[in-house]
Amino acid sequence: MKKKTKRLPLIASKAIKAMRSAVAEVVEEHRRLGIPLAVWRNGKVVLQQP
Repeated sequence: MKKKTKRLPLIASKAIKAMRSAVAEVVEEHRRLGIPLAVWRNGKVVLQQP
């Protein structure tokens, strides 16, 4: 018997794609400008150097 996989609705897939694109832009901007990026690590905010 084949296992059924759940597919996300189209709007959810588009939202995820947009969010990943936005995050990539922010990371690139911080790298380019040399500004530390605030990220969560082990439940704490950590400044990650570019």
